[in-house]
Amino acid sequence: MSRLALKRRGVMIIVAMLVLSLLIILGMGMMSSQQARYRAATRATDSAQALCLAEAGLEDVRCKLEKDRQFPPRAADDQSSFSYSETLADGTVELGSYYVEIDWSYDVAPYHILKITVIGCVGPRESPRAQRTLLGELRHISNATTIDTAVANPPGVTWNWVSMQDLSSL
Repeated sequence: MSRLALKRRGVMIIVAMLVLSLLIILGMGMMSSQQARYRAATRATDSAQALCLAEAGLEDVRCKLEKDRQFPPRAADDQSSFSYSETLADGTVELGSYYVEIDWSYDVAPYHILKITVIGCVGPRESPRAQRTLLGELRHISNATTIDTAVANPPGVTWNWVSMQDLSSL
């Protein structure tokens, strides 16, 4: 083999190595962008699930208020809030939960409004993958002409949402 043929072979090997390196770099870049897209889609899904859990907490409060005249329990005269939480589990695996805080300091004439804050969490409560916080205001409307404020949830009272606000972001 002549020296010219050996030089051409050497150049071809170098060109092939450069093309192969370029293809590997492009492939790795595409893989990392796919991984970023996958993470973003997972975060969006978890956030949507946390929002659904928070909405379930708001509806749970409204149903409890309409069904139980003694809800929320008021242990002391100076107490102005009550909180509780519920957990959603599949067997022994905790899927999510919501934490509810009810503030009745505005439940006086002429307002009769309960401020409700709900935090929906996806995953274990100690280290959730996503959280969404909703703030809602419920107003009770009585079919009676006067409302007895000494009786929590008097008969003939319906609860309507005045406002709802999402305090979280994706």
